[in-house]
Amino acid sequence: MGGREGSARWALAGRLALRDVPLLLDYARGYLEARIGRGEAQVHREVPDALSPEEGRRRLRELAGAWEEGPALSRVRAWTPPVGEGEGERLATLLAGDASLGELVYGLVRATRPEVVVETGVATGVTSAYLLAGLADNGAGTLHSVDLPPTALITGGHVGAAVPAELRQRWRYHWGASRRLLPRLL
Repeated sequence: MGGREGSARWALAGRLALRDVPLLLDYARGYLEARIGRGEAQVHREVPDALSPEEGRRRLRELAGAWEEGPALSRVRAWTPPVGEGEGERLATLLAGDASLGELVYGLVRATRPEVVVETGVATGVTSAYLLAGLADNGAGTLHSVDLPPTALITGGHVGAAVPAELRQRWRYHWGASRRLLPRLL
């Protein structure tokens, strides 16, 4: 951690130490687990032949029923969050979900009309934006997102940047480790 980004991370750690010790401990635990090799292993598998987004929507409609695409979906498709340069921006690009997954979760929300959706992991919020679009186009529901984002995303202002401001009223962001926050939330 060097330079401007390193200073921003130290400043964040100082603020957390004063305001939210459990959250600071979530970061410390993750850091230590990664350093001693106990972090969750990334499993890389061959990806089977993927469906096109159109084929995925067609199959979802067959299984869950038809739904109409609403204005919030159009807004998410058109939204382009600001992008800069640096470690945070590179990490944001790497961790961001993709539109194909977003289109799938949008369809699931439109077809099933849930009152509450819970997701873990936000990063830039691509998938969150599609979930929120589905809830908005349904006219009901709340999204609870639990996330312990990398500090570079926080200091760069990238957490949830893909979520348009007008969709955020249905969003409850819970900052911290899933193992600590999910039991209370569920």
